[in-house]
Amino acid sequence: KGLFNKNPKLHQDAKLIESVTKIDSQIYKMASSQTNFYGSGGMLTKVQAAEIAGSYGCNTLIFQGNIDYPLKSLKRNDVGSLFVSSEKKKRE
Repeated sequence: KGLFNKNPKLHQDAKLIESVTKIDSQIYKMASSQTNFYGSGGMLTKVQAAEIAGSYGCNTLIFQGNIDYPLKSLKRNDVGSLFVSSEKKKRE
């Protein structure tokens, strides 16, 4: 469903991180390389991808995608983690 402060499968008190403005060692500590049936690489690779996209000025949204109409669900339920880039969009 997004980036949590700790693994929600192991910790009932895990909290969703709704917005990330800086990807640092603390964010990487929250990311797990554990995978599931629907994805590969775990949250770690998603955070790495968000960091790369952010370096080009692109925001990244990580949320649950294995549901019907995920974008509508995202809008209605206010779920997921938004990684906000501090870079200006680069044009090449």
